[in-house]
Amino acid sequence: MHTIFWNIVEAANVAVEMLIVLLYFSKLFAPSYEYKRIYICGYSAAALILYLAGVLTTNSTVLISVTFALLLLISIILYQGTIIRKAFLSLLFIVIVFISEILFIGLLNILKIGSPSEIGNQGINRIIGMVGTKIIYFWIVIFVCRLINRKIKEIPIKQWITIILMPAVSTIILYIIYYDLMSSRENNKIILYCTAVLGLLYINFAVFDFFETYLKQLRLSVLEQVIERETTNYKQIENAYNDMRTLKHDISNQLDVITDLISRNDKKSAEAVIKSISLQLENVNAVCYTGEPIIDSVINIKLKYAHELGINITKRIKIAAFDLDKIELCRAIGNVLDNAIEGCQRSGLSEQHIYMSIQQVDDKIVVEVTNTAANVDLNNLQTSKKNRSAHGIGLSSIQNSVDKLNGYMKCDFKNNIFSLKMVVPNK
Repeated sequence: MHTIFWNIVEAANVAVEMLIVLLYFSKLFAPSYEYKRIYICGYSAAALILYLAGVLTTNSTVLISVTFALLLLISIILYQGTIIRKAFLSLLFIVIVFISEILFIGLLNILKIGSPSEIGNQGINRIIGMVGTKIIYFWIVIFVCRLINRKIKEIPIKQWITIILMPAVSTIILYIIYYDLMSSRENNKIILYCTAVLGLLYINFAVFDFFETYLKQLRLSVLEQVIERETTNYKQIENAYNDMRTLKHDISNQLDVITDLISRNDKKSAEAVIKSISLQLENVNAVCYTGEPIIDSVINIKLKYAHELGINITKRIKIAAFDLDKIELCRAIGNVLDNAIEGCQRSGLSEQHIYMSIQQVDDKIVVEVTNTAANVDLNNLQTSKKNRSAHGIGLSSIQNSVDKLNGYMKCDFKNNIFSLKMVVPNK
């Protein structure tokens, strides 16, 4: 009965720990699946493996390795995000566990409630240790999630190396402290260790705070670039609109002239005026017609600019009707074409080409743009502008618009051709 009881206690301890892991990951990652059963099965399997590992071995190094592997596997299978971010946050959870256990063990030792060895053995102190550490790292997890949230996903890949060093080094230090603490009975040493642990906790949070400030500055820089770009787009649309108004007025006057010439049977003069109108219409360069004026204006302005730069243009437009946020779609298409033009210019190739397709497929709008490009790293997409802090400004803006439209975006690069596909629901 004694063995059965402690097996139940250890199983309950593992189950609670996995529930905290579930809370941790659900706060920091977007789920990959809609069905709750998948997550129940995944976490149950992980809890079983972790429990069996605790039964089969007492080697802490093995247990830590198994825990880290399970956390990483869960995050990879069940959640969205980069592997390096998942590895970092899995490692950070190990740090949280270490910190919680050291602080609670130290507290009990200082209060003369129990020694580290007693907490590690079966008995009431073991149960107190389980409950106490879970309470501590539950609150640390809540705090860490609020601090990091999903903002940390915006950090460029290169910065992750710096970030991940802190919890990695902290894990090694905490590992050493933990084992020395388990064999120590000196209150002064225990107090020193607890102080050191709190210092490590503060340093880790300070690093996160630094990157939070860094991200705010990065987003501000990106926002300034977006405002500049969209101001330019607005001015271009405004100029195009004024040109069209002027053209409409001129053609209206010339039609009156044609009417007058015809009434006077001056066919030759009437034909000359008609020819003049035809030339004016050719100069308008209306290369695209979707049926939505604001979208047409942006596309025509961008493609006209690309044509002036010597970029060959191919297009395919087939839309029945737009039932979505046209302003947001217009913003996304404008940024897509800006990126395509920039990619062509940056390629340095003699033959530069942009292909654009906007199609309605069932209840979705599919925008595909391919352009000539060179040396594109899909894991580190950057603007060619001098301000490198505006990392991936165009793609960031496009992704933001796509998210608002409840769609998705995919990029690819092959044989000096960069392609972007954007799919959004037309509703």
